[in-house]
Amino acid sequence: MKQIFHAFLGLIGLACGLAATTVQAQEGQPKVAVYSFKDENGSGVATEMRDMITTAIIKSGKFTVFSRDFASAEEERQLKRAGKTTRGAAAAKAEAVDYTIEGSITASQAGTEVNNAGSTASKTLLGIDLGGCAKEVVSISIDVVIKHVGSNETPYAESLTRRVETKCSQSGAQVDRPSMMRSIANELAFKFATNIYPIRVVAVQPDGGLVFNYGESVLPTGTFLQLSSPGEQILVDGKMEEMAGVPLGRVQITNATSGTARGVVECAPLAQIVNGSTAIIDPVQKPAKKTKACR
Repeated sequence: MKQIFHAFLGLIGLACGLAATTVQAQEGQPKVAVYSFKDENGSGVATEMRDMITTAIIKSGKFTVFSRDFASAEEERQLKRAGKTTRGAAAAKAEAVDYTIEGSITASQAGTEVNNAGSTASKTLLGIDLGGCAKEVVSISIDVVIKHVGSNETPYAESLTRRVETKCSQSGAQVDRPSMMRSIANELAFKFATNIYPIRVVAVQPDGGLVFNYGESVLPTGTFLQLSSPGEQILVDGKMEEMAGVPLGRVQITNATSGTARGVVECAPLAQIVNGSTAIIDPVQKPAKKTKACR
């Protein structure tokens, strides 16, 4: 993904007057800087997309998030080399961060498909004769790269696309674009957060209830999870990797707060459940068939 480099002297001038907005600050949390998204096609949604991603990452509860009016992480590195970043947000200096998020709006299209007596045509949104019926079609694509500042590794990079269309009608129904964009932001925040902090059991309660390390923004009530035993750490090519644990069964979230969620095992677990057991969202969000082993 192409990066934009600004002159060093201009950067220093910017840094001196920089207001690195602290959106959420909790001691000990990794710090994340979200940069201005590129929008070379002029779609006009870059700022809104960046703000939604910032909000979604905050809601995960795992990071302290800052907004940077920069075009790329290279400017962050120049700040650091120039001594313009520090831990603790000293006066006239930007807060040093652990992760950087850069993004580009790669495509943003909106149009109306018209059906007149069986003939379908694609026209622009303005000045359209609806005729028989019409539906609005909107699609947005973004590229996102998240880097760890210290190691320069990329724990998460992906292209995300949403395409939504209304039902064909004469009412002129429109796509809910903010909701569409928010779904992209929520997916990105979920994948990034769970990549750094997998969903884990943090407490096994006396009645068998399980407490997880994410709250309602990630694990809303009713969510089904696939539970596994803690993974084993092994050395692979000089790097520690965590192997997947043994499947233990399914859990359904019964209630959640902003910081944690509680769930119960749907069927008799296949082995003992302990703190550190990991979970992933089950792609099948339906209850299992009731048997003697399943409630």
